[in-house]
Amino acid sequence: MLPESAILLNLPSFNEQYSEFRRQVDSLNIAIVSGYAKVKYYESDSAPPSSNTIKGSNIRYDSFNSIFLSEPGMAETQSYSKMRLVPFAERIPYADQVPFLIEPLRWGVGISNWGLGKDSTVFFSTKINSKFLAMVCYESIFPEFVASFVDKGSEFLIFITNDSWWGNTSGARQHQQYAVLRAIENRRWAVRCANGGISSFIDPFGNAYDKTDMYVQNYIQRTITPFNEKTFYSKHGDWITRISASIALLIFLFSISYPLLRKRI
Repeated sequence: MLPESAILLNLPSFNEQYSEFRRQVDSLNIAIVSGYAKVKYYESDSAPPSSNTIKGSNIRYDSFNSIFLSEPGMAETQSYSKMRLVPFAERIPYADQVPFLIEPLRWGVGISNWGLGKDSTVFFSTKINSKFLAMVCYESIFPEFVASFVDKGSEFLIFITNDSWWGNTSGARQHQQYAVLRAIENRRWAVRCANGGISSFIDPFGNAYDKTDMYVQNYIQRTITPFNEKTFYSKHGDWITRISASIALLIFLFSISYPLLRKRI
């Protein structure tokens, strides 16, 4: 497994490089999960308003912060594109509604314009006969989002990330701890692969193993067990929290309105 944006080529579009990559996968007889930059080209009349234009042409395209699974003996790759993008750093909120803001902001203050993924892919590995989710970076902080993929059948969790931009601060360490919460909530093994951050394995009870140090080139390996039993949280999400918040709000409103009602009576 390789981290976020480990492969910058949109591999299927580069025939020679992709063929060599496929030969290596088949020769090693291993499945590879990796981050990569996926590119999608549009017909002019079907391009989203927020899409980019190749300079000097009318060709429209989007780049996606994506993950692929490639397995030996399988000609096609499975792919997932990031659905939860960091506001402004990766995409302007409501970019399709305000496309006129994209160019001046991107070139003025360095804002990115990644395409927004739409397909909630649950990967299936024929090599291990198991389903899993694979998400990019910031997506691991959304508990219900992760749980929705587990509810669709994911038997373990993969999070790839580039935490280099945090520097040697608490940010990368906090990001690691979010994966611990997701493992506990869903009772799944979580595998974390970080570029410049902390890579680790996390068991369904939140114990982390083989944690790497910041900015140290390394690799780790461990055997994990896929699980298919769903927790209450995986199936129902934050309903308990919502019910609790609603009750708390009703109590608060009652505590404010009751004295006023008593005065009127």
